[in-house]
Amino acid sequence: MEKYSGKIIRILLFFGVFAYLQYHDYSRGAFKIGTVTGGLLMASAVYLISSLFGILLNLSGNYLIAILCTGSLALFLAFKLDEFIAKVSWLNENIVATVLIIVSILCIVKDFFILKPKQVTNTTIPDDSIKVGIS
Repeated sequence: MEKYSGKIIRILLFFGVFAYLQYHDYSRGAFKIGTVTGGLLMASAVYLISSLFGILLNLSGNYLIAILCTGSLALFLAFKLDEFIAKVSWLNENIVATVLIIVSILCIVKDFFILKPKQVTNTTIPDDSIKVGIS
């Protein structure tokens, strides 16, 4: 059950962050297409960071170590990604954002298929196969 609860929490975090960011922009009157893609990028970042936290928690078994390692790895990877974008000439922030959004949406779809309920067949025993011993 722990595997399923982690997936459900990550999915709820993704949709919750996305919905909050869209509501915030709509209430300020700043809602446009750019805010939708920005909201998707932020929700994808939250999903990927929470996945990293789950992986580190499974490896270490300690919440404090998992929190510290997740924070430090997230900052390290963000700065390294920025350096990588600067070094590669054809790569820009929009392409990286699109790739991150696509990867996280594919992971969410995979999580939905894992959480899909399995069909249970009815395995009842017929009455004539039950024998009651009377003494």
